[in-house]
Amino acid sequence: MSDRVDILQRFYEAWNGPDPAADTLPFLHEEFEYVNPESAVEPGTRHGHAGWLKVAESADKAFSHMSLEPYETIEAGDRLLVLTIFRACGRDSGVELDVPEQHLFSFRDGKIVRLEWFHDEAAARRAARRRA
Repeated sequence: MSDRVDILQRFYEAWNGPDPAADTLPFLHEEFEYVNPESAVEPGTRHGHAGWLKVAESADKAFSHMSLEPYETIEAGDRLLVLTIFRACGRDSGVELDVPEQHLFSFRDGKIVRLEWFHDEAAARRAARRRA
Protein backbone atom coordinates (compact mmCIF):
# COMPACT_ATOMS: atom_id res chain seq x y z
CA MET A 1 0.00 0.00 0.00
CA SER A 2 1.42 3.40 -0.94
CA ASP A 3 1.98 6.06 1.70
CA ARG A 4 -0.67 8.26 0.07
CA VAL A 5 -3.28 5.50 0.17
CA ASP A 6 -2.42 4.86 3.82
CA ILE A 7 -2.83 8.57 4.61
CA LEU A 8 -6.24 8.57 2.93
CA GLN A 9 -7.38 5.44 4.71
CA ARG A 10 -6.52 7.04 8.05
CA PHE A 11 -8.09 10.35 6.95
CA TYR A 12 -11.43 8.64 6.18
CA GLU A 13 -11.30 6.70 9.46
CA ALA A 14 -10.86 10.03 11.27
CA TRP A 15 -13.63 11.63 9.20
CA ASN A 16 -16.02 8.88 10.26
CA GLY A 17 -14.96 9.10 13.92
CA PRO A 18 -16.37 11.01 16.89
CA ASP A 19 -14.78 14.41 16.07
CA PRO A 20 -14.21 14.54 12.30
CA ALA A 21 -13.05 18.16 12.12
CA ALA A 22 -10.35 17.89 14.78
CA ASP A 23 -9.40 14.28 14.08
CA THR A 24 -8.68 14.95 10.39
CA LEU A 25 -6.46 18.02 11.01
CA PRO A 26 -3.23 16.01 11.53
CA PHE A 27 -3.50 14.74 7.94
CA LEU A 28 -3.80 18.23 6.43
CA HIS A 29 -0.83 20.30 5.31
CA GLU A 30 -0.62 23.81 6.82
CA GLU A 31 -1.23 25.19 3.29
CA PHE A 32 -4.27 22.97 2.83
CA GLU A 33 -6.84 24.06 0.27
CA TYR A 34 -10.39 22.71 0.12
CA VAL A 35 -12.44 23.18 -3.05
CA ASN A 36 -16.17 22.50 -2.86
CA PRO A 37 -18.60 22.69 -5.81
CA GLU A 38 -21.25 25.40 -6.06
CA SER A 39 -24.00 22.88 -5.29
CA ALA A 40 -22.50 22.05 -1.89
CA VAL A 41 -23.51 23.16 1.60
CA GLU A 42 -20.32 25.25 1.88
CA PRO A 43 -19.33 26.11 -1.73
CA GLY A 44 -16.05 27.67 -2.79
CA THR A 45 -12.43 27.40 -1.74
CA ARG A 46 -11.29 27.41 1.87
CA HIS A 47 -7.69 27.70 3.00
CA GLY A 48 -5.72 26.21 5.85
CA HIS A 49 -6.91 24.45 8.94
CA ALA A 50 -9.29 27.31 9.81
CA GLY A 51 -10.97 26.92 6.42
CA TRP A 52 -11.40 23.19 6.96
CA LEU A 53 -12.92 23.76 10.40
CA LYS A 54 -15.39 26.26 8.88
CA VAL A 55 -16.47 23.64 6.32
CA ALA A 56 -16.87 21.02 9.04
CA GLU A 57 -18.94 23.44 11.15
CA SER A 58 -21.27 24.11 8.20
CA ALA A 59 -21.64 20.39 7.52
CA ASP A 60 -22.42 19.76 11.19
CA LYS A 61 -25.17 22.38 11.05
CA ALA A 62 -26.62 20.84 7.87
CA PHE A 63 -26.51 17.14 8.83
CA SER A 64 -27.43 15.28 12.00
CA HIS A 65 -24.99 12.52 11.00
CA MET A 66 -22.78 11.78 8.03
CA SER A 67 -20.19 9.32 6.84
CA LEU A 68 -17.98 8.81 3.82
CA GLU A 69 -17.38 5.29 2.56
CA PRO A 70 -14.58 5.07 -0.02
CA TYR A 71 -14.96 2.18 -2.44
CA GLU A 72 -12.35 2.87 -5.14
CA THR A 73 -9.04 4.73 -5.27
CA ILE A 74 -7.62 5.70 -8.65
CA GLU A 75 -4.04 6.86 -9.29
CA ALA A 76 -4.08 10.18 -11.15
CA GLY A 77 -0.43 11.05 -11.67
CA ASP A 78 0.75 12.58 -8.38
CA ARG A 79 -2.84 12.77 -7.12
CA LEU A 80 -5.44 10.25 -6.01
CA LEU A 81 -9.10 10.21 -6.99
CA VAL A 82 -11.32 8.51 -4.42
CA LEU A 83 -14.86 7.43 -5.22
CA THR A 84 -17.07 7.39 -2.12
CA ILE A 85 -20.62 7.08 -0.95
CA PHE A 86 -21.75 10.01 1.19
CA ARG A 87 -24.36 9.01 3.73
CA ALA A 88 -26.06 11.67 5.81
CA CYS A 89 -29.33 12.90 7.25
CA GLY A 90 -30.45 16.49 6.81
CA ARG A 91 -30.67 18.11 10.22
CA ASP A 92 -33.76 20.22 9.42
CA SER A 93 -35.42 18.06 6.77
CA GLY A 94 -34.74 14.58 8.12
CA VAL A 95 -34.03 13.52 4.53
CA GLU A 96 -31.58 10.62 4.31
CA LEU A 97 -28.85 10.93 1.67
CA ASP A 98 -26.97 8.05 0.09
CA VAL A 99 -25.13 9.61 -2.86
CA PRO A 100 -21.86 9.14 -4.72
CA GLU A 101 -19.17 11.75 -4.09
CA GLN A 102 -15.70 12.02 -5.53
CA HIS A 103 -12.58 13.46 -3.90
CA LEU A 104 -9.41 14.43 -5.75
CA PHE A 105 -6.44 14.66 -3.37
CA SER A 106 -3.03 16.29 -3.82
CA PHE A 107 -0.17 15.73 -1.39
CA ARG A 108 2.89 17.58 -0.15
CA ASP A 109 5.37 16.56 2.55
CA GLY A 110 3.33 13.47 3.45
CA LYS A 111 0.12 15.43 4.05
CA ILE A 112 -2.99 16.36 2.10
CA VAL A 113 -2.44 19.78 0.55
CA ARG A 114 -5.58 19.97 -1.60
CA LEU A 115 -8.97 18.27 -1.61
CA GLU A 116 -11.39 18.90 -4.45
CA TRP A 117 -14.88 17.57 -3.74
CA PHE A 118 -17.07 16.64 -6.72
CA HIS A 119 -20.75 15.76 -7.04
CA ASP A 120 -20.31 14.55 -10.62
CA GLU A 121 -18.10 11.53 -11.34
CA ALA A 122 -17.44 12.51 -14.97
CA ALA A 123 -16.22 15.96 -13.88
CA ALA A 124 -14.02 14.36 -11.21
CA ARG A 125 -12.48 11.99 -13.74
CA ARG A 126 -11.81 14.89 -16.16
CA ALA A 127 -10.15 16.88 -13.37
CA ALA A 128 -8.04 13.87 -12.41
CA ARG A 129 -6.74 13.60 -15.98
CA ARG A 130 -5.59 17.24 -16.00
CA ARG A 131 -2.08 17.92 -14.83
CA ALA A 132 -1.83 19.19 -11.26
